[in-house]
Amino acid sequence: MRSLWKRLDRMLVNTAWLDAWPNSSYICALPSTSDHSPLILSGGNRNDELAPFRFDNYLTHLPDFLHSVEDIWKHRIAGTAMYEIVHKLKLLKTVFRSQKMMTGNLTENVTKAKSFLDKAQALFTTYKEDIFLNLVKCCRRVFSVAVNLEITMLKQRAKMRWIKHGDQNSKVFFRKINATRVKQRVFQIKTAGGNLLTDQQDVKQEFISYFHHLLGGSSQNRRLNLEFLRAELKHTVTTTEASLLVAPVTQSEVKEAFFDIDIESAPGPDGYTAAFYRTAWPVVGQAVFQAVGEFFRTGKLLKQINATLIVLIPKVNLPIYVSDYRPISCCNVLYKAITKILVKRMQRILPLLIDYSQNAFVPGRSIIDNVLLAQELWLVTIKGVFLSAAHSKWIFKKPMTRLSGTFCWRSSAQLSSIKVLTDTLTEFATLSGLKVNQAKSQIILSSSVQQERQQILEFLGFQEGSLPIRYLGIPLTSSRLTIADCRPLIDKVDARLAAWINQNLSYAGRLQLIKLRQSTIWTFNSATGSWGWKKLLKLRPLLRRGVTYKIGDGSSFNLWQDIWHEQGPLCLTFPQGPRVTGLPLTTPLSSVLQHNQWCWPALTDAEIVAQLPPTDPTAADMICWNSSSGKYTLKSAVSLIQPSTPRVFWFGLLQGKFKIPRHGFVLWMAILEKLSTMDKPWVPSAENGCVLCGGHIDETHEHLFFKCWYSKRCLSILKRKIRFHWPFSEWQRGLTWASKKWRGNHLVNAAFRATLAALVYHLWD
Repeated sequence: MRSLWKRLDRMLVNTAWLDAWPNSSYICALPSTSDHSPLILSGGNRNDELAPFRFDNYLTHLPDFLHSVEDIWKHRIAGTAMYEIVHKLKLLKTVFRSQKMMTGNLTENVTKAKSFLDKAQALFTTYKEDIFLNLVKCCRRVFSVAVNLEITMLKQRAKMRWIKHGDQNSKVFFRKINATRVKQRVFQIKTAGGNLLTDQQDVKQEFISYFHHLLGGSSQNRRLNLEFLRAELKHTVTTTEASLLVAPVTQSEVKEAFFDIDIESAPGPDGYTAAFYRTAWPVVGQAVFQAVGEFFRTGKLLKQINATLIVLIPKVNLPIYVSDYRPISCCNVLYKAITKILVKRMQRILPLLIDYSQNAFVPGRSIIDNVLLAQELWLVTIKGVFLSAAHSKWIFKKPMTRLSGTFCWRSSAQLSSIKVLTDTLTEFATLSGLKVNQAKSQIILSSSVQQERQQILEFLGFQEGSLPIRYLGIPLTSSRLTIADCRPLIDKVDARLAAWINQNLSYAGRLQLIKLRQSTIWTFNSATGSWGWKKLLKLRPLLRRGVTYKIGDGSSFNLWQDIWHEQGPLCLTFPQGPRVTGLPLTTPLSSVLQHNQWCWPALTDAEIVAQLPPTDPTAADMICWNSSSGKYTLKSAVSLIQPSTPRVFWFGLLQGKFKIPRHGFVLWMAILEKLSTMDKPWVPSAENGCVLCGGHIDETHEHLFFKCWYSKRCLSILKRKIRFHWPFSEWQRGLTWASKKWRGNHLVNAAFRATLAALVYHLWD
């Protein structure tokens, strides 16, 4: 019986600890004579190195941003267009650094602005004078600007792309930034020999040595003679197509490329993001166009623009070795824009050169389609040797017609066949420079080649793998997938949904997260038969309900098997019909139609004859969708599957172009009277009376909306300011009136609905 060894000693920290000690770490020492391993905590060393320049997008919201750019851009720099723009960007770094210092800590600015706003509102509440009202307005504007600057900065650093609308979720951004900062730090690393490095200089040198050996070398590739391939090519680039690739760039083409870059994407070595170029385009646009045009004219790129920032991304949750990190390139925005221009030009001719099935991303296809296709093509009866390169990305680097059709090779277990495979891979590496990663390639041997097993492994130098092979996280198998096969993917989804970062989301933010994750969760059953055809065949009874037959001359419809009668196929409703009438199952419908009249045999069922549909002998038979237009629509299909139910009267109050998710959520809870008031508390509370008016009346939905004097005062202010009229103090009666009064898409009605939601939200908040 094998023993299971697992270290149980852990050290857990909370978010407050990470805020106070962001560089802390711990190591687990050897247990010695104890059954527990001692944990050694380190507070971390402070990094006093000068941080590289990074352009923060919030700088574009400062009032003197364009003025600062204009001052630098007026300088005359001697040199090429690319050198001029690089030098001016370097001068701007000093300006932006000083602006950052003058702006200060954005989070502290928000706290101070909120404190000043609270004090100003307290003064106005006490004295009710115009000077304090103006002070409140001024403080509110300052607070709004401070919050917007902070949110812009947090969104850029957190890089949570799925939060696009709704709440600010600043807590989520803070937690995400702290988690990312801790995850990106490398406290220790193991060498290939097993030595543990904890000194930061040793860790840096280990990374440099590893990737210098991996990426820094050069090789002399043999040129491929393409003459023998010309006969196989279906299309070659014509002179007209070639001229389109090298045509001079236009200003609109350059601007479109820059504005197509995500403003929150990671910057390159120069530190500038696309937000800088978008906002300052009226000033820098002409210089940028000249720099890009200079590259297309000369074919030369300045080394400052061609520089690349290598960033290491962990490939596993707990990286230990240098090989557990993968490098990605962060390029300058100018470099990205030039690449986008080249790509968009090549998009015009690539579909003619590369087969549609070889596209890395087929339009309209999702991951589930690839999984189903792989399940259909997989064969379990593999004899001999199976060589897998599923984890090696090199095979997909080039669009090759003959080689990239599959990602695996099968052969017999003879050494001569194995040698053919290795010679092919060696020849491919000589021509392309793309070598096989032996550490990530596997060989799978069948049970019939156990005698040659060790000899084959030594010859290839690959690791031995086992079935089933995983593709997109799903094992390739000929049998039906079980929940155990999909458990790793399910666990990943559950972990993302239950992440501690998401616990700081508001109701609307959690709703948006669930919708996003739900769109990527899919379930299916794969069997030996075609999954797609089985699903289509199961839909036939449902589709029959939505199809209607319009009878013309009757020559295209079958008398007994088609659904031209409202009772369905006559072979089911009148099974003895062919025998009684003498009309076989293959009889067309036109056999019982003569001169636009039904001519049925005398022994036909009377109920069938009484419900015959009308005919039109001048028209052809048609099969139409059961809708008013006769055409298929998504709405009619949904109503067929799920009949529509009557809407509640307050449905329109939650709709409109100005709706805010968190406001709508609280309004929906208030309409259903599900808020945690004193008559319906979620948790027991010792408080008595309404907290807004300070009275002894219980805080119920009817009292809060709008019998409370505080809420009535809010209504009177809204009526005086924007003519917001709410005539009833009874909550449900007012909802009935508002749902009729403010319905429709009119701008005023939509604004009043949004005002009601905001009022209810802030009264409850």
